[in-house]
Amino acid sequence: MVGNIKIIITLLVVFVIVFAPYNTYAVDYMPVDSGKLINNAIKYDGKKVEYQGEVIGDVMKRGEYAWINVNDGNNAIGIYLRTTEVDKIKTVGNYKYKGDIVKILGTFHRACKQHGGELDIHADRLIIVKKGYRINHAFDIRRAVLGFFLLTVAATLFVMNRKLRNFNTRKS
Repeated sequence: MVGNIKIIITLLVVFVIVFAPYNTYAVDYMPVDSGKLINNAIKYDGKKVEYQGEVIGDVMKRGEYAWINVNDGNNAIGIYLRTTEVDKIKTVGNYKYKGDIVKILGTFHRACKQHGGELDIHADRLIIVKKGYRINHAFDIRRAVLGFFLLTVAATLFVMNRKLRNFNTRKS
């Protein structure tokens, strides 16, 4: 019986030592959205935050670090992170693609001294939440026909206007 208790206690100690850092690591970061960061910038300045959204635009690598923009649906926030982290990103959002959805764990700066006073997050970690994908935009024949019709009307009005001007200039 005493031997079983020692084994159980040993297993519990090993469990706490192995898994405790993962639990405390996640708790240190406050979940926020762009609205909270922008409207309460002073409150979150220098704090560890968790920010999630779609990677959009270009990945701008600058030596060992890179810049990305992450849009949470309302605003995009500039994220400064190591290139080793940014290499996890496979798809960035644009007209043709929905970008990877990422979770950023990092420090928020309302006016970063290192980056010319810009609002940004210096990421400690980037986690891919959902992979990006290609967007197929269907061709809408009705819009094409309407566009062609309006172009024809505009061209006709332009030609009529030019002829009327020429007629009036010759008359005077």
